[in-house]
Amino acid sequence: RLVEAAAVANGVAIRVDLGVTTAQGDGVTVSADADALNQVFLNVLSNAIKFADKHDPVVIVSSSHRAGKWQVVIQDNGAGFGEVDPFAQDQPSRAGRWIGAGMGLRVSQTIIKEHGGHITIGNNNGAKVTINLPVADDIEIAT
Repeated sequence: RLVEAAAVANGVAIRVDLGVTTAQGDGVTVSADADALNQVFLNVLSNAIKFADKHDPVVIVSSSHRAGKWQVVIQDNGAGFGEVDPFAQDQPSRAGRWIGAGMGLRVSQTIIKEHGGHITIGNNNGAKVTINLPVADDIEIAT
């Protein structure tokens, strides 16, 4: 929902499969700053929408829970990362093509590291960003 308007405006189909459950049938819980995680997902999803294929744009969001980690994969069907370092700012090959400071993935990487996780990037018929966060154990939620 964070980027729904941008997706609609750009004609991007977003496919989401976040039906992650534990062996006990419960949802997965991570201990994190909600605003910071919203910023991460906003940054990564905005990039996926911006760089998806222009003729048939698709962004796929999926998640899984393994070995104490919650993994979210956001993938577009655009050209991928190519030779640029997506964690660097102001790459000459991208300068002037898009609005923004070029800091989204760098900021996201810092936030995820501060929460004990990591981000990896790759190319798989487009750009693929994988976010891993530790699952919280025995968190009591005040009601």
